[in-house]
Amino acid sequence: IGINEISINHPMREQQVRKAIALAMLNQTFEVYYQPIFSVKDESFVSAEALVRLRDPMLGFISPDEFIPLTERDGTITKLGMQIFEMVCSFLKHSQLNNMGIRYIEVNLSVVQCMQSNLIEQLSALIKKYKIRPDQICLEITETVAVNTPEVVRRLFQELDQQGMSFALDDYGSGYSNVNYILELPFNYVKLDKS
Repeated sequence: IGINEISINHPMREQQVRKAIALAMLNQTFEVYYQPIFSVKDESFVSAEALVRLRDPMLGFISPDEFIPLTERDGTITKLGMQIFEMVCSFLKHSQLNNMGIRYIEVNLSVVQCMQSNLIEQLSALIKKYKIRPDQICLEITETVAVNTPEVVRRLFQELDQQGMSFALDDYGSGYSNVNYILELPFNYVKLDKS
C-alpha cells in the first residue's frame, strides 16, 4: 500500500473531506468544468460533459474519485447533483454555445439520484427557471446504474425523453458489457470505457 492510499483511506482524511464537501455545498463553491466532445462525423466540437471539481482551502484539490463516493454513501449526492445541474442550466442560459456549435451538455446522474421520486420534477423546474430547451441537456449514467436499476432508469428516461432530453451511457464495457440493456433503454449515445 502506497502512502497516498493510506492517507485517502484514513478515517481522519475522510472526516476532513466530508467537512470540505459540507463547506463547499453550503457556500456553493463546487466548480464545473466543461470537457468538450468532438464529433468525428461533423469534424467539430458538438457537446461538452460537465465535470464537478472540489478545491478546499485547507486540503487543496480533492479528486472526484474520493468525494463522489462519500456523497453517494451519505445521500448528499442528491443535493450536490441539483447544485451541479443548476450551474449547468445557468451556464447554458448565459453562454452563446449555439454560436460555437455546442448542441448540448452532458450531466451525470448517480444511482442515488435516479432513485429519487421527485427527480423529474426537480430537473424540469430548473430547466423552466433558466428558460433553456430540454434538448440542450443529455443525462449520463454509468453502466452500473443501468444494470442495477433498469426499471427505474426506463421510467425516468421515458418521461424525460418526452420532454426532449437525450441520454448517454458512460463506462460501457467496464464490467457488465451486456448489449441487451443498451437495446432496451433509449440511449442516444454510448461511451466506451477506456479499459
